[in-house]
Order: sequence, then C-alpha cells, then structure tokens
Amino acid sequence: MTGRCPTCNDATAAATEIAPSLQVIPLSGIGDDAVALSDSDGSVNFLIARRGDLFVEMVMTFLEVTPDSPSLDQAGQLASTALGRLAEAA
Repeated sequence: MTGRCPTCNDATAAATEIAPSLQVIPLSGIGDDAVALSDSDGSVNFLIARRGDLFVEMVMTFLEVTPDSPSLDQAGQLASTALGRLAEAA
C-alpha cells in the first residue's frame, strides 16, 4: 500500500492506526522515518516508511521475517525505493 496519510505525522502514528496492538520497532535509514511492527512471537508483520506526507506500507504477515533478519533489511531497501519513486511522481 502506498499513498498519503493526512492524519499521520510520522510512521509510528501510521502504525498505530494500522495495528495498535503490535510492537513498534523504529528503523533507521529509510525515508524520513520508518518502523517495523512485530507480533508477540517476534515476527515482523508490517514495515511502514514515510517521506514527507508519502507513506509505504509493506505487509509481511505470511513471511518468516524477524527484526534481525536480512529480509527486513531488503524490505527496507524496497520501501526506500518505493518512496523515492512516489516522490518523483508527485
């Protein structure tokens, strides 16, 4: 999912709207800010990244992704690319 979130000031606010019961894990180096959301067993279900008022939400519910997984780094790189392309198109 990509787009704008007029009621969200940052990735954490967007995360709270999407899945308030999941643990928020701040991520660095992705857009203006980014977070991963993990469930009680430590699996990352979402990555939300923001650049300005543009947001990218990546759903990883059915994948085996943990906070220390290379897959999370790869998802962050993909989110960063998507944000850049959204910004170019805006």
